[in-house]
Amino acid sequence: QLQVRGKNDELLLAAAVEKETDRMALMQELQNQWNNGMLLVKGGRYDEAIDVFTNLLDSEYGVKAENKIKEVSLQAAKADRKKAAGLFIRFTKTTDLESRKKLLIESRQLLRDILVKYPDADIIPKVRGNIERVEQEMNLIDPNLIILADQELQEPQIDGIDSAFNSTMIQPQPVTPPEMDSVEEGN
Repeated sequence: QLQVRGKNDELLLAAAVEKETDRMALMQELQNQWNNGMLLVKGGRYDEAIDVFTNLLDSEYGVKAENKIKEVSLQAAKADRKKAAGLFIRFTKTTDLESRKKLLIESRQLLRDILVKYPDADIIPKVRGNIERVEQEMNLIDPNLIILADQELQEPQIDGIDSAFNSTMIQPQPVTPPEMDSVEEGN
């Protein structure tokens, strides 16, 4: 009976060691994911980092990941807002009408993307104000420019592959059976 008890204790210890080893491996994997997310942030790849931290929400890193997502979202929103501001500044220094339109459209789109991608960022009120300012300039250049820009976004871009399946481009050709020449017998 002492041997059975010793064997039982040995098995329990082995199971506990295995469970702890698995837990440590999981924690190491979570730490690796966290480190990867931090490297992505450092490299300015905010959306990828947010995806990594989002995958950690249902883990022991959940609270920490949630806070990091909020922080990184703000960084990303600020970076995109800065890009939009750069485009707007270029707009103010450009005299070519088409370039001016394009810069305003790009600036507005970057700002609007912030509203969609980072809706909880603390700078959203500022972004809305920036959008209003850009749209003011768009209306001064061409009252229809905003409408035209929005229509361009909604139209799918044809890349050749999609057009290959466009039924209006392919006209079915009727298939006619080959005519049989009459064979004259006896000649």
